[in-house]
Amino acid sequence: MAIANFDIAQNLKVELYLPNEADNLFIVGVSELGGNDLLAANTYFIVGYSLLGGADVLGDSNAYAFGWQPIEAEVSKLDIQIGGGQNAALQYTAEPSQCGFEMQSWVFDPNNNSAVRNGTQFRVRLVATGVDEVLFSGYIDNMNVKYRPDAPNLISGTAYDGYKRFANTRFTYDYTGTTKTASDLLTALTANAGISVSSGSDSGVIPMFGKAETAQTTGNIVKEMLDTQLGLLWLNPADGKVEYRDRTTALATPTFSIGNNHGDANHWCMSGLTVNQNPDDLVNSVRATMASDDTKSLLRENVDSIQLYGILAQNATVNVATEADLDTWLDIAFIERPKQLVKDVTTPAIDRLGTLTDAAITTPGTPISVKYQTSNIDIDQQYQVTRVKHSIDPNQWSTTLELWRAS
Repeated sequence: MAIANFDIAQNLKVELYLPNEADNLFIVGVSELGGNDLLAANTYFIVGYSLLGGADVLGDSNAYAFGWQPIEAEVSKLDIQIGGGQNAALQYTAEPSQCGFEMQSWVFDPNNNSAVRNGTQFRVRLVATGVDEVLFSGYIDNMNVKYRPDAPNLISGTAYDGYKRFANTRFTYDYTGTTKTASDLLTALTANAGISVSSGSDSGVIPMFGKAETAQTTGNIVKEMLDTQLGLLWLNPADGKVEYRDRTTALATPTFSIGNNHGDANHWCMSGLTVNQNPDDLVNSVRATMASDDTKSLLRENVDSIQLYGILAQNATVNVATEADLDTWLDIAFIERPKQLVKDVTTPAIDRLGTLTDAAITTPGTPISVKYQTSNIDIDQQYQVTRVKHSIDPNQWSTTLELWRAS
């Protein structure tokens, strides 16, 4: 994907899921009594008119009363984050994706629209000839309006995606005496929450010990699963499905590279790079213990690193099925971390020619090469994206990729 001559006003659409005002349909919780909206006819079931057992049906408001509608406002700033964080560069923490927005309008005022409130669906689309990508989709968490007598209304706020709701659902299960994969568990969790798992998701590489839980929150179950699988999880903005990716020991060859290697094909220019020497992320001693049997532990250490830096230890309790699976967990978790460990890298998503690059639609789990060479530093490493951050305004689009060292 590439969009030549990218223009934020033409190619970026901010939309709300709102009632179709032209239909004048009465919507409980939105329409006002005594107003102009009407109860629907047209084969829909109407109390006091339709017959029980007849042909009329209760209408689906999503089918006829609501639709995605563009906001009559100019986008002045968007800050989008997709993906989660890391714990000591060993494990991934799933977090709600979010979008901070700032818009200006002489016309649009959410305080005068009863359908716009906390919880209203909100999305950002990237559109051009042959391109229609949802960059973010979620629910408004807060929205503020600043009124200015001689300037347009300034509308700002924050939206979070559906992971926040998914993580707060509760789930009861009993898998005692069985082993489960990430795919098994996610299929059950999503069905309970009324969503589904993406067909592109991985199935998980480490069998998990079957256990029982009563009314446990999905977020806690997912955390234990990710700590065991060492994978990544987020919601797909386009369809709200759960995306899961393994952190494999043989990372796919990256399609794109970032750095000052301008001669490489599929190269993205680099505007910033953070090299991390935090001891918490340079672990050289890991002890892993089985959650189901705390007498079973394995230790993995990097002796050379310990002699150089001293011992930097991390303990982990993981819900693996067997001791052999615990050894597999250590194979994936304990990697040779270089001294020059790249924490994140930033690229201008709009290149020198004004073309929007594929950095704009990069997702967590994507393999990326980082190549940066000067007289003082030489980095040529492969990473996996854990979080994507877009900072967008009328003058620039900057994309920062938080990275996980390929194991």
